[in-house]
Amino acid sequence: KKWKRLAVNINDLPNYWEREDVAVNPCGYWNNYPKRELLRKVFAFVMDVDGVRPQTLSYLLERIESGSFPRPTSITNSGSGIHFFYILDKALEVGYVEKFHENLKLAWNIYFRLHAKMAEFYKGVQKHHLGQDYRLVGSFTKFQDRASAWETGGFWSIEDLAEVLDVNAETVYKPLGHPTSRMTAYAKSIAKILDISLPDMTSAQA
Repeated sequence: KKWKRLAVNINDLPNYWEREDVAVNPCGYWNNYPKRELLRKVFAFVMDVDGVRPQTLSYLLERIESGSFPRPTSITNSGSGIHFFYILDKALEVGYVEKFHENLKLAWNIYFRLHAKMAEFYKGVQKHHLGQDYRLVGSFTKFQDRASAWETGGFWSIEDLAEVLDVNAETVYKPLGHPTSRMTAYAKSIAKILDISLPDMTSAQA
């Protein structure tokens, strides 16, 4: 079957659970068009761990419990393997312009470091694109098993995840949100009273 991308409301997702061609993406894109050049947000880092049997999963969980590998937020089954999801508490804004390029490099460093760290003790991990699609939880796998998810940990901040992986996160760029019209009007009134000039309030660098 060909995979078809659909814009689906979250409340409509149960309607797709009987299918085996539905996937979700851990990243967000400009105009919701999934091309690498248009990647704008990272919501989660996902590892595709192939060829997992019960004894293999027990081994991987032991390594997590021992602290030798970061604990994923959730683990899902994919049919012949599992997926480790490291979900961020706040989306990392990335891109190919200005400071966002540094965030994109940081995201790729974390993604590669996760795989390299697991490869030290298990060779069945596969590297994909940062925005690889993954099967929707609740839908059928290619083996007609139900894709399930197990909560195994909490959300990660980008700084904490980078720290446990020995990745430098000092360059992470967090743009300021734009002020509301009410905030801008209030600031202007104060500036008029104090007889001072306001900086450009549309700029995060001001």
